[in-house]
Amino acid sequence: MVIQNISTKELREQLPKVRAGLARGDHFLLIYRSRPIARLEPVEQRSLTGSRVRGGGLRLQANSKQRLTPEYLKKLASQRYE
Repeated sequence: MVIQNISTKELREQLPKVRAGLARGDHFLLIYRSRPIARLEPVEQRSLTGSRVRGGGLRLQANSKQRLTPEYLKKLASQRYE
């Protein structure tokens, strides 16, 4: 595992690239004033890829490949309350 150093300024300026790197599994060490302050690493994805719970409701991401059948929606709702 290679950890890439990135400054807070670079993080602000290149956030889309850093997010893409995290999606690929890259790890980052966040540097502020020549000192490491944090590690950025990908979070384990749940089996509900393409959906998320927000504000008490369930939102489906636009990139979801799953068709929105009643059975699939019931499955999402049941997993949400586990």
